[in-house]
Amino acid sequence: MNPDSILSSCIRGKRIIPNFLGVEDTCWLSLLLAEFSRFEGRPRRTLLARMKEPYSFEAPSSKLMLASSVLKQKLWNSKPGQVSVRPRLLRTDIFKTAHILCDRETTLKTVAAKHRLTPEDLMSALFNDLSPERPLITDEIEQLTPIELALESNLRLVKMLLARSRSIVLEVFGQCRHPCLWKAPR
Repeated sequence: MNPDSILSSCIRGKRIIPNFLGVEDTCWLSLLLAEFSRFEGRPRRTLLARMKEPYSFEAPSSKLMLASSVLKQKLWNSKPGQVSVRPRLLRTDIFKTAHILCDRETTLKTVAAKHRLTPEDLMSALFNDLSPERPLITDEIEQLTPIELALESNLRLVKMLLARSRSIVLEVFGQCRHPCLWKAPR
């Protein structure tokens, strides 16, 4: 995904006006959260493949890409679940046992029994050390509300816009500190 494609803003002369996510976006944001939560326990690659397909709900494309990138980052930064057996050890045991038994089913049952797993769990744990194969843990995004997702998306949008700017002029309205309390950078 091109980072510039998620910069939801419009340019008017020398001004860049961000298109922030707001209360009007909460409906589709809740649907997006539900869509991402569906992938609990599945390999990351399945979510990546789903993100390339169109969603079943309508949303502004740049805002949708921004919110999706925030959710993806949260999922990728979450701590992986505890793996009882290292995948590398499982693969080694499978190859050694297969060399002796020469039968796939018997090999899987033997190695699975050795590690106190079912053959299905053994197969799903074989490549958990590879990033696309790691199972998704959606605990962090399940606690997220649509409003919080909108706020985090807006923060990311502002950070991206600031990172690309040479200089900025802020006009702040409302309750802000008196200018003499600010320290000017030197």
